[in-house]
Amino acid sequence: MEPAAPIVGSGMRVNQWMARSALWFGRFMRPGTRSFVKQLSQTDGRFFRWIVRAVLTWEKSDQPTMPVYHIHGNRDHVLPIGRVQPTETVEGGGHLLPITHASQVNAFLEKVIAEMTQSTDT
Repeated sequence: MEPAAPIVGSGMRVNQWMARSALWFGRFMRPGTRSFVKQLSQTDGRFFRWIVRAVLTWEKSDQPTMPVYHIHGNRDHVLPIGRVQPTETVEGGGHLLPITHASQVNAFLEKVIAEMTQSTDT
């Protein structure tokens, strides 16, 4: 029997771990999720760590000076719904909304663009 693969942080590179995860769990993933995990597994590990660190240490600035529209899935486990204030919530949506719920994202964008166009016409 082979020894268990090391966990992330014990010497295995993040992208190697993601590539193995995609192989092990790929059959349980939706095609879009599997594709996203594959892309991440091909990302340079230093860049990936920088991204994670930047998101986790992000300091909130003052309110934006322009409208911000936010669509969010209620089943997002990466950025849970309780930590955000979305403009619109997608039932059953996870973290990869443009991949898993493209029609809802497109409808949201169409609605926002129509509202913005109406407000500039007046």
